[in-house]
Amino acid sequence: MIGGLTMITVKEVLSKKTFHYLQQHTSQDDLTQLVTGVNRVESITLKHLIQRNELVVTTGEAMINPISECLSLLKYMKKVGAAALVINTGPYIKKVPEEVKLYAEEVGCIVIEMPWRIRIADMTKKIFEELVKRTKRQSEEIVFIEKLISKKITNEEIPVEIINDLGEDFLFEGVVVIVKQTNKREMEINVFHERLRELFHQKYNKFISGIVGQMVVFVINRSSRVSETMNFTKFGKELYAYFDKKKITIAIGKGESYPNITEVYKSYDEALQVITVVQNQDEKWLFKYKDLGVYQFLFALKDSPILPQFCKEMLAGVWEYDRCNNQKYYSFLRVFLEENGHANAISKRLFIHRNTVSYRVQRIEKILDRSLTNNLDKTSLSLAILIDDLFLHNRADD
Repeated sequence: MIGGLTMITVKEVLSKKTFHYLQQHTSQDDLTQLVTGVNRVESITLKHLIQRNELVVTTGEAMINPISECLSLLKYMKKVGAAALVINTGPYIKKVPEEVKLYAEEVGCIVIEMPWRIRIADMTKKIFEELVKRTKRQSEEIVFIEKLISKKITNEEIPVEIINDLGEDFLFEGVVVIVKQTNKREMEINVFHERLRELFHQKYNKFISGIVGQMVVFVINRSSRVSETMNFTKFGKELYAYFDKKKITIAIGKGESYPNITEVYKSYDEALQVITVVQNQDEKWLFKYKDLGVYQFLFALKDSPILPQFCKEMLAGVWEYDRCNNQKYYSFLRVFLEENGHANAISKRLFIHRNTVSYRVQRIEKILDRSLTNNLDKTSLSLAILIDDLFLHNRADD
């Protein structure tokens, strides 16, 4: 499924000439908070009406103590995830109180000042007009991405707006990048999408994006990179670091680039293959399809019955032993092969004694009737684990 509720960010609102009269009074650099509407709240008794992602506007008209009530508003807004507090300064609140600014900085809320000459109704109308425009634009992007990845697009069917966003043919290097959340604690998908768009704008001038299932798909004109010095691997590491700070784990996959937009579906398939691989890796070292190595051959043979048969022949013994004895020898075998049998590295990684490593190696050799010092056996077991990861346990587009 492709889709998602259309929103704009606080940053987009503040950057538009339409809202030049809005002045930010807090120093947050991250203005990717989403805006879905405007809610006028003139009394703290009405705070329960505030919803997530709303701009909360007040003149302080019905407030007995504007400072304390604005502080209470901010506290509640932080709790429900409202976008920002807009204070319409005038006869009731002459200027944004310093106490309000300081508290907003402390809790990470955004405070904006709007002069009295601007009618709240006019500002609200303009916000909704922007949302309508964004809805139309995003719908066009979503339809295009859906047609593109399903191979149902021709050059004649590409909307002019999409061409303008991605660039003329002679400057086009189309590539698909997929980003997927992989942990149980997930950021709401629309918020995730908008955060990613902000980050991608720092690297690319021309791209479109949409939500596909639980993934965010970017179609990018690779030639529109903001800086030639930042390669994609470096950018990918920055994305991992950004979301890691928010306790969100992600997987990133990038396909190859294609000069014809109708061929970019190949890049989508390639990026999806990378996602399938990296979502099983503890260390996020792989970003690009061209770095898949042996995985490329495995994907090329994905419909062959030989692969699952080989995998089960190699690993069924340890799977069955773990199941019957409530053990984790399969997980140990994976770490053993990843660390190339180095006992110190294995014991450090798994927090076990070297003697325990030796014992488990002997047990696995007996269970599987194979030698973990024999190169052919180790290669075969490693290959079986790769097959298990790719085809038996996972779907990247779930």
